[in-house]
Amino acid sequence: MTASKEELLAKLSECVVEMEDEEVPEVAAEYIEAGYPAFDGIMDGLVDGMNKASEL
Repeated sequence: MTASKEELLAKLSECVVEMEDEEVPEVAAEYIEAGYPAFDGIMDGLVDGMNKASEL
């Protein structure tokens, strides 16, 4: 079963916060292959994770 857009964005964000850089390309590829916009993946996934990491 394919993960929802929100699940994939949350996973991208979590990967950044937890510094799981090996997993980011896999999750990003799944996100893009599901047809979701790359810009949203960057802003709502990766950048969100960077913002959360900066608060820690």
